[in-house]
Amino acid sequence: MKYIFDLDDTLVKNSDIPYHAITQLLKELPHRTTEEDLSTKRFYDRMKERYRHHHLMKTREYMEKGLIQLAPGVEKFLDETDSFTAGLTNAPHSSTSYKLEELGLDGFLDPVLTPEDVKKKPSPEGIQKIIQSSGLPKESFVFVGDSLKDLIAGKRAGVRTVLITSEWKRFFADESYSSFQQFLKHH
Repeated sequence: MKYIFDLDDTLVKNSDIPYHAITQLLKELPHRTTEEDLSTKRFYDRMKERYRHHHLMKTREYMEKGLIQLAPGVEKFLDETDSFTAGLTNAPHSSTSYKLEELGLDGFLDPVLTPEDVKKKPSPEGIQKIIQSSGLPKESFVFVGDSLKDLIAGKRAGVRTVLITSEWKRFFADESYSSFQQFLKHH
């Protein structure tokens, strides 16, 4: 089996960073922002850059406080597996690189694609790109995530899907587990 992992809330526990980054970004919006401002590429690019900045700052803060951690069993699995492992995330590249380096995962997942590389999930583009660049058969891949976006991306890419969640969406995945440790018992 070849694995493509979602990172946030699948391998790495840190779910509310995007919320805090967006909240900070909204506080910075000029009070007199018009619809015309919102529709310009320059404004949009500036907001994307500010979002990435806030996401990285909150990631660093959470890392320093010990609030970002690997899910139990992740390090052992990645250290012991001989299988192909890659990562796909909707988090910005700068935050993702920082987290992977700080958590000691930067050498275990290759490649790791972010929104700067491919369209965000639920687009299947990231999964398809990883499979294509690997040269391995698509049937040997499984996409492991925690969200509805992950499930949809995997299904659209035509690979087996595994969700690590206890929520209702687990019924739509090919496999589901309530924790990464439970996933390990079967993989």
